[in-house]
This record gives sequence, structure tokens and C-alpha cells, in this order.
Amino acid sequence: METKESVNSGREPSEPKPPRRGINAVGSTVDTSADMRKAVGDVVSSVGALYNVTDSFLGRHTRERPRVVLGAAAGIGFVLGGGLASRVGGLIVTIGGRMLANRVLKDVLPGT
Repeated sequence: METKESVNSGREPSEPKPPRRGINAVGSTVDTSADMRKAVGDVVSSVGALYNVTDSFLGRHTRERPRVVLGAAAGIGFVLGGGLASRVGGLIVTIGGRMLANRVLKDVLPGT
């Protein structure tokens, strides 16, 4: 039965493996797990700050213009639910596009 030493006896001793490396959010390499923990902590704090700003923005607009926020939420839900692929979705896009084109043309060509 062969032992580890007899298997490696014909080869040179193996070199130590280099430390694992990763890439952080700004594209530079990360060498240690402490650096990775710090990078993850930075991402978590950034996401928390983004949540706070978004919550403040949506809260303010919900109080000031609730119908607009409700309409935007319904539109986002319709699109994410696959509504644009239906005939009704195509009809809504066509009508909306025509209304938008009409407004733009009225602004560009004041005599119409």
C-alpha cells in the first residue's frame, strides 16, 4: 500500500497555494477575509442608506400625490405581470404612444 510520501517521492514538494483573491465593488482585489467582511459591511450600509432615501421619497410623494403613486404602482405591476404581452397591453401602449405624440407635437408646433 502506498503512502503519501511514496506517491510524492518522484515529484518536487508542492508549493504553497497563493492566498485566495476576490474583487470588491470598486474593482480592486481583496486579499483577506477581513477585507471581504469590510466590503460586505460597506455594501450593507449602502443598501440601508438607499432604503432610507427611497422610503423618504416615496413617503413624501404618497402624502402629496397619492393618485400618481397608485397609478405608477399599478403600471409597474401590470408590466411586471406580463400585461404588455397581451392584446390589452398592446392597445394601452398604442393609445398612450399616440397621446404622447399628440402632446409633443402640440408643444413643438403651436399652430396645430
